[in-house]
Amino acid sequence: MVPGNIKFRSNPIADYDDVRDGVAQFVQSMNGNQPGDPKKAVEVMLDVVREEGVAQGKALPERLPLGIDSLAVMRNKAVGNLAICNEWEDVIRSTNYD
Repeated sequence: MVPGNIKFRSNPIADYDDVRDGVAQFVQSMNGNQPGDPKKAVEVMLDVVREEGVAQGKALPERLPLGIDSLAVMRNKAVGNLAICNEWEDVIRSTNYD
């Protein structure tokens, strides 16, 4: 996340000064402190779209979390979805034609 990559309006709305300043400070604090290596992520992305390297011989996934932080988010989401399916399975199935 590079601060120069974040663009704000050339004529900012004063009511949003606090929010805009907060975003700018967050971006600045994250710059160089990301949990993952962006260069490694790009290398993986290129392998995936080219279907070579780390992606060689693998089916392309619908989603591919890159970085330990996104892996945790995706796993938590999957566990939550599975819990919904398990708890509501009878209701979900009840909408089929008889």
